[in-house]
This record gives sequence, structure tokens and C-alpha cells, in this order.
Amino acid sequence: MGAFRTTPGPALAYDSNTETASTRLDRKVTLSAIRLLTLPDTNPAVKLTKRTLVRDVKRHCSTLHRVFHSPNSFEFLLNIEAITPQPKPPWWTSKFTGYIAADNETALRNHTNIPNTAHAFHLYSDGSKTKLGVGAGAFDLQHRTRLRQRLGGVLFHTIMEGELVGIQLALKLAESLPSTATTIYIYLDNQAAIRGCTNRPHHQPGQHIILNIHKDTETLAITHPCISKCPTLVLEVRL
Repeated sequence: MGAFRTTPGPALAYDSNTETASTRLDRKVTLSAIRLLTLPDTNPAVKLTKRTLVRDVKRHCSTLHRVFHSPNSFEFLLNIEAITPQPKPPWWTSKFTGYIAADNETALRNHTNIPNTAHAFHLYSDGSKTKLGVGAGAFDLQHRTRLRQRLGGVLFHTIMEGELVGIQLALKLAESLPSTATTIYIYLDNQAAIRGCTNRPHHQPGQHIILNIHKDTETLAITHPCISKCPTLVLEVRL
């Protein structure tokens, strides 16, 4: 679209359906501020950024004070999830063995053919989202025990978080299993949750839940030493 050098900037932005320079700058500044708030606690800039967010000053305002406390700034939350760029070293491997069935019939057939040995235990987990909020649950069919947890409203939590919390609850049920357990099967119906637990954690949403899941598996390997000598936990899609 052609334009004269003297064309007013706001009119040109309106006709071309693009952001104005001030709007684009505000968006870049806001994203940079959110990035500072989501850095891990080991970064020296986090403590300064959070202190600036909590406390406003009238004199000697820094750039961060203007970003957080200006009349046109967004409402920043203090309790923002910290996302670590590299939470695990490159040589780290997951204790989970993931399996995703190709279709419904394959999932049902494999679930039926799984051997029911005395040292293998089967747990079921799920996460759901309704108008009332997001929740998660886990169930041990053999011992008839269950756990459930409500995460909160749908505006603050996702179904992915519910599925991951469901895995956490299943691991809590696994803590009460006999120490002679060799294999624990956790059945769920979310492929993203399976890949998130079997792959090396990266810069992703829900990272803190995935890290807690891996921490629980390391604890489980200590309390149940037989698991660490064979395939640890198998996640399978239940379609």
C-alpha cells in the first residue's frame, strides 16, 4: 500500500490494520516484564524485579517502576510460574516409559493383554474441566483407593494441568503400594501429558508440575527399590 511521507502515522496504521508504534512498544515492554517475573530464583534480576513490583516509590523511579506502576501499565501478578530454560541436564533420562496407542481398538486390546502379576499394579488418572473449575483424580482399582484435587477456576488453570496433577495423585497412591512392586501402570487419556513426562523437561507451561512428578518418581524409586531395577512406570493412553 503506497503512502506519502507526510501521511499521519495513526491514519496509516488504521488503514493498514497494524499496531501503532506506541502500542507495539508497550507490548514489547510488557512481554519483557513478564519474562523477568518468570525467571528462576537463581537469576539475580528476579529479586530486584519482584521487589520493584511490590513497592512503588515517588522519587528516583527506575524504568521497572514506570513499567509496573504507571497508569497505563497492565496488572502484573506476583505469583507467576517460574519457567527454567534448562531444568534438567542433557544427559538426564526420564524414569517413565511412555506408550501411546494408535487407535481405540489397539488401546483396548493392549489393556486387556497386560499381564496381571502379583508385583504389577494398575492406577488410573484423569483431569477434567467444567464450568465449576479444573480438577484431577486418581484411582487404584486393586485396593479401591482414590485421591482427588480441585485446582481452581477455568480462568487460572488448564486441562493439561489437571492431567499432570492426576499423575501426581497416582504417584501418591503408588507410595502406599507394597515395596515388592516391580511395575506400575498409570493409565490416562492425554498424549501431551505422556510426552511431557517421558521427554526431557524444557521451556514449557506446567513445567513446575512436571518437575514435581519426576521428583516423586525419584522418591518412589528409593522407597520401592525393585522398581529401579526394571521398567519403572508405564503411561498408556486410555481411549
